[in-house]
Amino acid sequence: MINQAIRQARIRLAQLPIENLKLNGIAVDRVYENPEAARYFLMFADWKKISSKEIFSDLDKNTARHTQVYVDFPFCKRFCDFCAFYGVVPKNEAQVAAYTKYLNKEIQMLSRIYFSRGFKADALEFGGGTPTYFSLQHLKDVTECILGEFPFLEGHEFNFEASPETIVGEEGIKKLEYLKSRGANRMSIGVQSFVDAILKNSNRPHDLQDALEAIRNAKEAGFERINVDLLLGLDRQTIEDFLTSVLKTIEFGIDIIELYTLRYFDTKEFIPLKRKLNDNERFLSAEDLLVARIAADIILRQAGYQSSNGRTYQLRPLKEVFYADYYDGNFKGKNTLGIGRKSNSNMYPWQYANYRNFDSYYEAIGGEKLPIAAGTRFTEKARAAKLLTGMFQLPSPIDYRSFRLTNKAELMEPFDELVAKFESLGLIENKSSGYEKTFSGFLFIEEMLKQIYDAAVTPFSSFVPFLGKPQVSQ
Repeated sequence: MINQAIRQARIRLAQLPIENLKLNGIAVDRVYENPEAARYFLMFADWKKISSKEIFSDLDKNTARHTQVYVDFPFCKRFCDFCAFYGVVPKNEAQVAAYTKYLNKEIQMLSRIYFSRGFKADALEFGGGTPTYFSLQHLKDVTECILGEFPFLEGHEFNFEASPETIVGEEGIKKLEYLKSRGANRMSIGVQSFVDAILKNSNRPHDLQDALEAIRNAKEAGFERINVDLLLGLDRQTIEDFLTSVLKTIEFGIDIIELYTLRYFDTKEFIPLKRKLNDNERFLSAEDLLVARIAADIILRQAGYQSSNGRTYQLRPLKEVFYADYYDGNFKGKNTLGIGRKSNSNMYPWQYANYRNFDSYYEAIGGEKLPIAAGTRFTEKARAAKLLTGMFQLPSPIDYRSFRLTNKAELMEPFDELVAKFESLGLIENKSSGYEKTFSGFLFIEEMLKQIYDAAVTPFSSFVPFLGKPQVSQ
């Protein structure tokens, strides 16, 4: 099956207008720019120091009615070579206990400052780092605090991320059983690969047996909505390695499969993988990365999976809940409240991030202040870009005609040009119900999203200073 899918993928790739896409700024291989990052740091280059008083005295009450909540658990067992998420390997248990203490204080402050206004929480996301790296007791401390302090709507989704080695053995099973008992109804397991050699090359803290046991434990704990993450572009990974992992995930009957193509730049200087990048023999070429993605799409669709965004596949029909609700809400322009060190929030009309430095984070909370480091106010154009990119990622057709009518004509001019450009490049096609992505558009959706963002705000790239400081050493 793998060889056949690769042959079909190469034929399909040859039919795509790759050179024309490159000429029009649709990059097929990114090292110094990460198109995915723009979703999280929309106006990154325009951020400045702002106060919580500015933000929380000027919130859009309609948008805040239902808020998606993200909690950051920053600690991991070890650093993976590819990670750009500022994870921390704690020195001792006291470091984890201190973070738990201040995290709960931030939750309590937000309960008073934000949710006391009658706003509701309708999705809960535990991310990181690795939430399940935390001991069962610390995990309980945070979970009980947030469920007790925040007014979650009945039936809300509670999703958490887990690395396989943290949900194996007796302690791992207890964590799963506890989270399930407190309403967790969706989970994401960061397997990344089912090939031991690839996991070892990437400095992952788990091996194949951990991954198999983690999936088995999750199913036995009663989780039905299980998401498995797989990475493409890892050190010494072949197309066959990647597709082997895709087939293994299908074999387990996993409901949701996330496929990520590795990007080597995010929002910090460079990930540890930087030292290996000049060795071309270690990494798949841009063409082979595309072949692997197309072959994976062929295999997954033959197995009954569907996708609308070039990354997330699921067995259930697209009319049902597709993404984690936290991300679905973000795509639809709802407020997203990030809690914890380095977390990012979209609290319309503001976007901001908490301190990344632990001492700064603790000092702010200890002084009864929200730990907000920097941010900016949404412009009308940035808000339009956020809503439009959300429409591009959702399963329904892109009703651009109606969207135009809700915004000023002069505001829409750059987006009009981009939509026309995407149509001329064959990335989208105009149907009676609205625009729909072609296969090219599906494959290069992140690049389209970045062009939409770049038309609305200062373009996001590694060469743009952040708070006056360079992001990378040139």
